[in-house]
Amino acid sequence: SKLKVGLLNIKGEGNAQQTAGIKIYGSTLNSVVDIVFDGKGMDESSTDALTDNLAIEVYSSKIESTNGSIAINGVGGSGNGVNNIEGSIYCGDCGEEDGPKNDRTDAVGAGVVLLKTQMTAENGSIDIVGKAGSGGVTNGGYGVEINGAMDEGEVSKLRAQTISIDGTGAASDQLIKAAEGIRIQEASEIHATDSLTLKGQSGNTSVNSTTEAYRAHGIVLTTAHLRSDTGMITLEGTGASGNQIKRAYGVYIQNEGSIRGARIKVNGYGGKALDLSSNDTPNEAGKYGKSYNNSGVKIERSVSLDTNSSNDSDSPIALGNSDQNNGTIEITGTGGNGVEEVDGVAFGSDNNVVDSAGDLIIIGTGGTGNYIEDTQGVDIEGELSALG
Repeated sequence: SKLKVGLLNIKGEGNAQQTAGIKIYGSTLNSVVDIVFDGKGMDESSTDALTDNLAIEVYSSKIESTNGSIAINGVGGSGNGVNNIEGSIYCGDCGEEDGPKNDRTDAVGAGVVLLKTQMTAENGSIDIVGKAGSGGVTNGGYGVEINGAMDEGEVSKLRAQTISIDGTGAASDQLIKAAEGIRIQEASEIHATDSLTLKGQSGNTSVNSTTEAYRAHGIVLTTAHLRSDTGMITLEGTGASGNQIKRAYGVYIQNEGSIRGARIKVNGYGGKALDLSSNDTPNEAGKYGKSYNNSGVKIERSVSLDTNSSNDSDSPIALGNSDQNNGTIEITGTGGNGVEEVDGVAFGSDNNVVDSAGDLIIIGTGGTGNYIEDTQGVDIEGELSALG
């Protein structure tokens, strides 16, 4: 469907007939001025058995404001703590051999999901705020997810003067898996003329004695690309906290992801755990405890951070003399806690490239625990090429 209007304001709240807040599929929406989406997924009552209560989903669509801005706010519905959705969440074949093996989950809705979607505000801003719901066993409770399909040649792209994304992942007193604050992947591209800001955090912010978290990072960029022509790109992420915490990086950039702008600032805080016990024998992933891989910032597998366009043939970067565009790349990480790999800042395997037109600043503070193995303030493995 196609819709061309002046001001476009869509508000949706899930109910018993339509439990999701807003769903837009295969559509073209064009507004001369502002576009506003405000969605809320249905909260599950004690007698409900919901399966889909996300706030906002935009699939295979084009959204454009020619002279205004785009604002999206989504709050996912919460579950009732009863895990009645059947289906195993275990994925041993995708590198999660140490992952949870639960076969039932609760209905916990994501905040904002953009799939294979083009969104443009050439003369304004794009501002996205997404918050997932809370509940029992949770699988995939993203605050904001921007995704595509590389094998189909369909990716998501956002373009505006300034872009701001704020995502809060799902919360639970039982189990959260794949519940990142912000997840951007599958060659998705976020491109701002000026400033680009990402802030992602888990919905579980406090250490407790019940919550298990697995893959609950603050921000994840995997085969994704962030761009700014003239301004600063800022990432701030905080991983999940609870009882047993595995793979809760503050900021995780991997698999040929790239960040390119006039100034880059990355700040991450790893997840914190109550259970810091260690074992004499390793688990399926070769780890010796119940809490690990909670670094502040983790960068691995051919990632590129670039403020220096003089070394390549890509589009030029306009530098200046202010703290917002002076070419500096700054990475600061604070490890959470656990038994191992709770680094402040960690560069992993393969050739990662940092090309700075200004200063390069890396500050890392390692995490804590009763017994810690393989943890540093700054850890560099494999190849790291620092140009400039």
